[in-house]
Amino acid sequence: MALGSQWDLPSEGHVPDWVWRVLCVPALNDDSPIPRRIHSRTVFEDVGVALKDMTSLANIICCLKDTLKALYYMHKVGWVHRDVSVGNILWVTDGNQGTGKLADFEYARCIRSNKFHEVQTGTPHFMAVEVDSKIYLFEPDNDEGEGECPPFRMNGLHDIESVWWTSTWVLFYYTDQNHPTVDLVNQWNTLQAIFPGVLGRTSRQHFFTYFKLSRCKAITKTCEPVSKFLGEFAGHLRNAYRSAEESYPIIKLEGILEGIHRETAKNLINVHKQYVHGDASNVILCPLHRFLPRKRSNSEVQTSQTRQQKRRC
Repeated sequence: MALGSQWDLPSEGHVPDWVWRVLCVPALNDDSPIPRRIHSRTVFEDVGVALKDMTSLANIICCLKDTLKALYYMHKVGWVHRDVSVGNILWVTDGNQGTGKLADFEYARCIRSNKFHEVQTGTPHFMAVEVDSKIYLFEPDNDEGEGECPPFRMNGLHDIESVWWTSTWVLFYYTDQNHPTVDLVNQWNTLQAIFPGVLGRTSRQHFFTYFKLSRCKAITKTCEPVSKFLGEFAGHLRNAYRSAEESYPIIKLEGILEGIHRETAKNLINVHKQYVHGDASNVILCPLHRFLPRKRSNSEVQTSQTRQQKRRC
């Protein structure tokens, strides 16, 4: 709204108090469940490409490896990112070398912060399933504790799970440009089920809980090393959650977060070697939907029918 067009206001300088009373803009108090929105601009010296726009599978894996390293340093000093996604990871090149960089820290928060919010933060596609449901899903199945449980809060494991969802999105959204998936429709349907774009879908939790290589028969053969890695990654994450939550309501991350970082980084390095030096090198990805059969529009169907009628005449 252009205030100057409705009231006689100066284009710069002090805004009179009566203006704020007329606008009636309520201020958020500290107890509000809605987080304050902050407009921030971060200027990078580097120019990068978002991971969602990359096509080299080797570079994508390297980018994910560097992202995990950035999260490791964040977690080491007691912070969580809370919004890891394919749009917040950048690939920055300098000559023939490339580096993955984590961006968009507006939702980052100190783990030791005492503030809790009921509103989820992050991108739904890449949100950890516990963050999606706002409850701890891997705590022991017993009802011994009758006291009031503390509110749910994010921790470093949820950031790492977002890396897993990011990797999974790449695996299902793309296919090998030169060796496309045999069962394109199967892969597309799986993509739609696990990335519905809305919160609260049980399909995401089910997929993460039971992810195995044998369940990914739709994936092209050249991407099988990534499928195997994601299966192991999901298994390590589930075990880490169970270990961290076995003493719930106390969440113990000491040693567990370090271990999952170390194990995942090692496995990513091994996968990256296969796509740089192995038989699967030089794999170029292409969006899956480009290979799907295109449905004809009504106008195209009518035009086709008209042509057939003319031929009969």
